[in-house]
Amino acid sequence: MPVYVMPASSPPGQGLATASLILSIFGVMCYGFILGPISILLAALAKKEGFKGGMATVGLVLGIIATIFWVGFIILYIIAFARFGYSSDHVSWV
Repeated sequence: MPVYVMPASSPPGQGLATASLILSIFGVMCYGFILGPISILLAALAKKEGFKGGMATVGLVLGIIATIFWVGFIILYIIAFARFGYSSDHVSWV
């Protein structure tokens, strides 16, 4: 008679925590103004589902860091462009 074994189930929210961590790592490197808030949302949902691991916390913290860094970078870029503008007189190709 065959014995059926149920596969081990993952804790609730582990997939959301993993996705949050991955998106926040990519968010720190690029597109943090988009990926950061998404990773914050996924980490919050993972914690709400009862996930107790550190992945959700790290995803949340890195998502916040990515969002703040990239929004600050974009604001500084806009300020610098407004202050200095773009003129071909300042560019020397030779």
